[in-house]
Amino acid sequence: MQNLPGVIVQEGKVLLRGNEKVTVLIDGKQTVLTGFGNPSGLDNIPASAIEKIEIITNPSARYDANGNAGIINIIMKKSKQIR
Repeated sequence: MQNLPGVIVQEGKVLLRGNEKVTVLIDGKQTVLTGFGNPSGLDNIPASAIEKIEIITNPSARYDANGNAGIINIIMKKSKQIR
């Protein structure tokens, strides 16, 4: 996350453009790992499991208004099942 443009990680908090009111989602959903204001559970996600990360600075009405600074959406790789 530290290599993303506009994203700063300080003392366990994620800042987007200097504002800490960021909503972090995994596959478009907020989970226990990404609790608002305390995304410390993100350290447990291996980088090899992440497909891409979307930074949404101007969220649409689809998203909750909690993320005043913006939304970081982590898209996970889909596991392939062998039949």
